[in-house]
Amino acid sequence: MTPATVKSGQPVEFQVSAADVNHGFGIYDENLVLIAQTQAMPGYTNKLIHTFDKPGKFKILCLEYCGLAHHVMITELTVE
Repeated sequence: MTPATVKSGQPVEFQVSAADVNHGFGIYDENLVLIAQTQAMPGYTNKLIHTFDKPGKFKILCLEYCGLAHHVMITELTVE
């Protein structure tokens, strides 16, 4: 995911798609509460626009079981 750091208080547009099967794209706060989500689908790009109201570290996890590597589909987004 590029960039891995965004600014608090400004809308961020995520363009989400998949190369293989359907995936979920979930953004979680530091308490692992889901704050935004969309689907990642092959051949289609979903746009998710979210404004982070506070700085912190947010986790992005796959929400839909997609195969054997599902549990390692995780990244982190820093909001400054």
